Amino acid sequence: MFKNQRIYGVVAILIGLLYIVVNGVVASSFNTVLAQIDKVKQDELKSYIVLKELELKKVVDAKIIALETEFLSKEKKIQEMLQSRIEQANDISIEINKKNRYKKQMIKSLKQEFSLMRNDFNETDIFLVDYSGDTLYGSNHYPDADARTIVLEEVQKVRRRGGGFIVSKLNAEGMIRYILVKDLGFRDLFIGVNFISTSQNWYIKNAILQDLENDESNNLAVVENNITILDKFKNTKSSADIIKYTKMQKSLEWDISASFEMSEKNIELQAKYTQLKRAITLEQESLYKTVLFTFLTFLIFSLLVVKSFVRKGK
Repeated sequence: MFKNQRIYGVVAILIGLLYIVVNGVVASSFNTVLAQIDKVKQDELKSYIVLKELELKKVVDAKIIALETEFLSKEKKIQEMLQSRIEQANDISIEINKKNRYKKQMIKSLKQEFSLMRNDFNETDIFLVDYSGDTLYGSNHYPDADARTIVLEEVQKVRRRGGGFIVSKLNAEGMIRYILVKDLGFRDLFIGVNFISTSQNWYIKNAILQDLENDESNNLAVVENNITILDKFKNTKSSADIIKYTKMQKSLEWDISASFEMSEKNIELQAKYTQLKRAITLEQESLYKTVLFTFLTFLIFSLLVVKSFVRKGK
């Protein structure tokens, strides 16, 4: 009798241990799934942040493309204006040269005529230079920010190609000087006209800065060469729901830091994954019950089988 009880006990213990092992495996599997869900949630959150970064980059890039096109149109108009005015000055120079036998008198007459033209040209300056690089009339000695000797470049362009356009950077504030020179074809002289305007880079940066500053939907800061040139974070309250990121805008040489509230997205993700976890937890509980029922049935069946063998052994 005692021996039979021991057999029943051993069978029950073995089945119980097997149940514990299976139950542990099931629990571990579900915990792994739940942990994976948390990871997927975090990955989706990161993807959302990357999407917001790309949205801002897309907006800035679109503005850059539009402004580049706008600037090229503006630059073309400047070049056409300079071309028109230098042709006008060239025609007058030819007529004055015909009327004056001596170079000194001819230059004097040119200066008088150019003075009248200068008033008509408004912001466009006109100058007269000889092949030695000496400016005989007008302003042609603007310092170049890159230390280029612009007068020598003008002489070279005239003597090699008969003239052409030159662009000189005036200072770090983004001002540039458009220059058009043309060989007169007589008395070793050439004429030039110039126009001072903003550079493309400065033009684009300034326009985008104004757009970003006026855009109330963006909460951001712009840093250039470690100097903050736009700061819209001042009124931002610190919160765990506020995400900040920094993106390098290579074409502008800017670091653009932006922030956006995550409260709505967090609520959305929390609801989505809480519902999913609840469904998995219910499935886990159901599986636990199934496993328990299966092992109890198996235990009873095993004890009956053992009991049958014991009776036959008697």
